[in-house]
Amino acid sequence: MTVCSLPRPVGFVLGGGGSLGAVQVGMLQALTELGVFPDLVVGTSVGSLNGAVVALDPRSAASLLSLLDAERTYRTTQLAYRQALAAFLSSVEQINFVVGKQVMR
Repeated sequence: MTVCSLPRPVGFVLGGGGSLGAVQVGMLQALTELGVFPDLVVGTSVGSLNGAVVALDPRSAASLLSLLDAERTYRTTQLAYRQALAAFLSSVEQINFVVGKQVMR
C-alpha cells in the first residue's frame, strides 16, 4: 500500500508522556514530507497539545512544534544553568562560613 492509496479518513492518535511528545514531532515531520495529513486527530496529555496544533494547521504543524520544542529546550537549559549557579554560590558561602574567611570574591 502506498501513501496515495491510504483509505480515508486518516486519523492520528497521539499518546501522552513528555518525551513521546518530541517523538511525535519527528513522526509528524516524516508524514508531512510524505504528504500524509489527518482527517481526524485525537490525543491525550502532551499528545492532545500536539494534536491541537495539528488540527489548527496540519501542513505546518511539524515546523511549529519543532520551534516550540526548541524553545522549551532552551528554557529548560537556562533553568538548569541558573540552578547550578545558585548551588555553586551557596556552596561557596558555606565554605566561607566554615573556613572563616572569604574563599572566593
